[in-house]
Amino acid sequence: CWLGGNKISIAHHEQSKRHQENLTKQHLEQRKKARDKKIAEETLTSELAQINAAAAAAAAKDAALFGAASSSAALPPSTSTDIIPASTEIRGMISAPPVLEPAPKRLKESPSEEAGGSASDWEVNVDPSSGCLYYSNKR
Repeated sequence: CWLGGNKISIAHHEQSKRHQENLTKQHLEQRKKARDKKIAEETLTSELAQINAAAAAAAAKDAALFGAASSSAALPPSTSTDIIPASTEIRGMISAPPVLEPAPKRLKESPSEEAGGSASDWEVNVDPSSGCLYYSNKR
């Protein structure tokens, strides 16, 4: 419905059945979104509380396992291997990451071999900065 901007058109639009139905729909949708948002926030809050409780229990278990002074004490921010006693089995599980060696470079077939020409038709040049091979045709 297009409004002409005068008071009569505006009043007619505001009082129309279709406009009233659309307003009712919009209000219901807003209430539903607000309810869903509230439920999502409550769910998130309860999940975070469960996560925090589990983390506190794990920290207490770790503190008891590693012989900390009190179970409610938090671990220091820098967790080094100094806080782990030498008698624990964890020391044997810690190892350095494997060192990967670079794969050997494969040389591509020369263009003469790919195209079926003779090797004497091509000149091989090596770029000293990158070590790449370049083939140029002598013809």
